[in-house]
Amino acid sequence: MFFVFLGIIAIVIGASVAKANPNLTSFGKVTRYIGLFFILVGLSTACFVQIQPGEVGVQTLFGQIQSGTLTEGLNMVNPW
Repeated sequence: MFFVFLGIIAIVIGASVAKANPNLTSFGKVTRYIGLFFILVGLSTACFVQIQPGEVGVQTLFGQIQSGTLTEGLNMVNPW
């Protein structure tokens, strides 16, 4: 989730710089695209979890244990 927060910060900085100085609108656009890229990378890495052989994964959502378990290998999970 670090990349998601980093992306949000980049978008806010890019929008602030572009609004404060109209000559830097291209910098603002590039920074917003970089921010969106970081958000997408953060969400995509948070959606997958690797369970090692011989282990079982327990799913939790907001601190509550879910009924399903995760098997060995690459599993898709809720990033929140």
